[in-house]
Amino acid sequence: MKDWHAALQLIAVGWYIALSLLIPFGIGLWLDKTKFHSFPKLTFTGVGIGTVVMVFGVYKMLKEIMKTENNTTKVRKHEKTTTENTEKKKDNNS
Repeated sequence: MKDWHAALQLIAVGWYIALSLLIPFGIGLWLDKTKFHSFPKLTFTGVGIGTVVMVFGVYKMLKEIMKTENNTTKVRKHEKTTTENTEKKKDNNS
């Protein structure tokens, strides 16, 4: 695989999704079961908060990944065009 950086970024997005949902869920569940005995109110609140955090975080992360990938693609196209132009000049000089 050529683009390890992109693959690692996508793995990070996966971990972000999992943790941003599980941590608030766990806190809500713990508060429901031990402190307030109001199951499932705080559990659902935790899931809701986690979902909102997850959506905004993933949006920001994917937006940055897409911008990086677009810049990389533009650089590759420019390098390819430059290489082709150099080869044409060499052929014309021969």
